[in-house]
Amino acid sequence: MKFLNPTFEENRLNLIEYLSIAVGKEINGLRKQPQPTVGGIENRNYYIYAKTDGGNIDFVLRCEPEHIPQWRKSYDLYNLHREYLILQELHELNLRLRTPQVWGFDHGETFGVPSFLMECLPGKHLRWTFDPSYSDQLVSQLAELIAYISTIDYREADSLEAILPVRTMCSNLVWLDENSRTFRNDPLVKYLLSWLSERLPNARPLTFCHGDPNPQNFLHKNGVIYAAIDWEFACLKNDPLGEILCVGWLHQKPELKTIFCQAFGRDVEELLWFEVCGLFGATYVNHNKKNFEANRNKLTQLVGYRKH
Repeated sequence: MKFLNPTFEENRLNLIEYLSIAVGKEINGLRKQPQPTVGGIENRNYYIYAKTDGGNIDFVLRCEPEHIPQWRKSYDLYNLHREYLILQELHELNLRLRTPQVWGFDHGETFGVPSFLMECLPGKHLRWTFDPSYSDQLVSQLAELIAYISTIDYREADSLEAILPVRTMCSNLVWLDENSRTFRNDPLVKYLLSWLSERLPNARPLTFCHGDPNPQNFLHKNGVIYAAIDWEFACLKNDPLGEILCVGWLHQKPELKTIFCQAFGRDVEELLWFEVCGLFGATYVNHNKKNFEANRNKLTQLVGYRKH
């Protein structure tokens, strides 16, 4: 089905009708042209500036990506309907962290692809790259909030447990094995899979995880991080520690690993397995040709591999 871009003038009436039905109130029109949001690799998200008799309302329209890499499909990512249901459930919980309210899931009848409407939360996104202006307090806030998410009792929600996919360390290892077979002649691949299997951490009780807690998915205002967005990768894990490796700051400033590990009550040494696991995926599954040799060399160093 053809995607009906909400920024195109010919789709304006269609968009306004959808907005009115989704939020249950009459939308009189738009204050200005819808704009694509900044950020996200595959996402198609749009700022919508609506007006009603009661005042102005800003939304984000979230549409299914046009192109999803095969490795992400195989990992069952970008299920917009699941994200919509997760956000509905989270909104009903009394959380320390704000999440956007959502409305009007559409299976493709309106825009040609699955989509839904989100509350446009105020504030600024944290940057993917570390900003020297960020205070130690802000860094600690982010670490504590990522750890806090893993303490959310998903069983308190009506349907959250049934909605969330389970991604254990064992299942991740199986997935890496199955999706790296193109490189099976590389002796390092066999060594790494054995290394990961032999050093598999002890499983912990399943905990709720955001799935992609990179800084851009957190909003701050007045020096306080108060909201998290982009919950499409949310899942249950039997060890949430690897979540912190989504924070690009740690790759720029490795000394921050201590702060983030401490937020989980863990030692930095426990992070190594997750680092190797993540870098293996980036190198041999999400085959980044530009960084392939650099990643491979880093893996060799991390596990102390010596070619025989």
